[in-house]
Formats: sequence, structure tokens, C-alpha cells
Amino acid sequence: MLAHRRTGFLLYPVTPVYFLQMPKEVVMIWEEDHMARHVYLTDRHSPNLKPSWFGESIGHYEGGTLVVDTIGLNDKSFVDSFRTPHTTQLHVVERFRMVEDGKGWK
Repeated sequence: MLAHRRTGFLLYPVTPVYFLQMPKEVVMIWEEDHMARHVYLTDRHSPNLKPSWFGESIGHYEGGTLVVDTIGLNDKSFVDSFRTPHTTQLHVVERFRMVEDGKGWK
């Protein structure tokens, strides 16, 4: 169960997540278990990336939307709450934007 929760960072959106904006990265911290995810604000992914639980996330802003591109996820996690598996070739693109006058993210 720990692996599922640890890798399914998109699967429990009801838990508060804090976004820390820094000059070269955005860090997402989940209140429930203090899990931290780093989104690096760089131009491209690292060469020769080895698969890991969180993979490598790079991001950029399109107006007020944070666009996050993630690759390098290992095959020990699942795509959804139905435990749908995936390969290490999974490529995920997410979009986050502030809502409620900056008091939340969607």
C-alpha cells in the first residue's frame, strides 16, 4: 500500500497540497504525509534518466498555468485508482492553475 500511495501523487487530490515557488523549481508538499515532489523549471529532461518513483518533472508557465512534463517513472506505480499498470515509457503532462483568488490550485 505504501508504494501505491507514494507513487500515486495524482490519485489523492482531496489532501491539501502546498506549492512552494522558488526561482528554479516548484516543490509540491502533501499535508497528509509530507511527501515532496520537485518540478524543475528547466528547458529539458536529463539525458540517460533512470526510472524512479516520481520520475523527473520539468515545468514551465503558460500565463498563469504551471505545465508539468514528467518522464522516467518506474513501472511499480499505477495510472489510476483501479491499479491500471503502465510501462517505464509513461509520459505525463499536467496543468495546474490557481483558483479562488490564489487560495487554491486546480
